[in-house]
Amino acid sequence: MMGKIDFKHLDANAKYLGYLWFSDATEAVFLNNEFLPEALHSATQNPFVVEGQLMTTDQSLTYQLRHNGVETEVFAINWDAIESNTDQYVTDAPESYLVKGTKGNQRIKFRTVWQAVADEAEMPDFEVLTPLVKAFCGFDS
Repeated sequence: MMGKIDFKHLDANAKYLGYLWFSDATEAVFLNNEFLPEALHSATQNPFVVEGQLMTTDQSLTYQLRHNGVETEVFAINWDAIESNTDQYVTDAPESYLVKGTKGNQRIKFRTVWQAVADEAEMPDFEVLTPLVKAFCGFDS
């Protein structure tokens, strides 16, 4: 479902929707059915990716990128695995947020993935839904 992957495992041959914010930039680089920018292939050098949200154009994978002070970490979310997992649920209506520093007040959308877990404190035989991750799912048009 979701896990940390090595930066080099981002598919350079895939096209993506999303944005990347590089350390030397004053605004984000937006991708709309495009290949990854060349600067992304040197994730350990300057400029580096401070943050980013990417989704493959077939909408099967989402990647969250964030710099932890040492390196850029990449977390992959596999939507097909989530949909086939009976203990995980996805919100129907996405939430949208304004991306700071963008032209035209660009808004990005996220869907919350919920995980069913036992309610140990109140009712151990009863499961409750807890938020697992907010995952990028596109832009508001």
